[in-house]
Amino acid sequence: MLKNKIALVCLIMVFVLFGCAVAPKINTNIETKQPGQSIVFGKINIESGVFGIRTMSYCRITKISDLSEDGFDFSNGDLFFVVLDSGEYRISSILEGYGLTGALGFSDVPIDIYREFSVGENEVVYIGNMSVHHIRGRRNMWSGDVIVPDSWDIKITDEYDEAVKEFRKRYPNIKQNIQKKLLM
Repeated sequence: MLKNKIALVCLIMVFVLFGCAVAPKINTNIETKQPGQSIVFGKINIESGVFGIRTMSYCRITKISDLSEDGFDFSNGDLFFVVLDSGEYRISSILEGYGLTGALGFSDVPIDIYREFSVGENEVVYIGNMSVHHIRGRRNMWSGDVIVPDSWDIKITDEYDEAVKEFRKRYPNIKQNIQKKLLM
């Protein structure tokens, strides 16, 4: 009995210290951008978090031509910056992070987004601000059966001027024109 409790405490400590994070593969360091690659930026804001505590979350992006899928971590409500090769892309899903430091992991149900954008060669592209509002469903309190499933209200807003100012402030050496290609 005592061994089981100690094992449980150790397991919880591993999750708290190291988390259940999904390893990002998409380059988020734009200083390491290769010639021909493009910079894509925008904002994702999840308006309803698990337990009401939101920290780092994870975004999956699918390249439509070969259906390869990669992802990156983002901080809820802050601008994100990623480096991508030219092509057609889809933000396919978001895993909502939770926990005091993000170390407790991600929600087990991805938020399916399916918003598309395209990137040319050597571009800087603003894709807009995506606001995701979680509408909690209802369950039978006795059986746990789903009565009304969870749903998501997704809105894309254009805060181009503010985003460009932030981009220029963070990366003053990048002088390229910034194109606006809002998520579809």
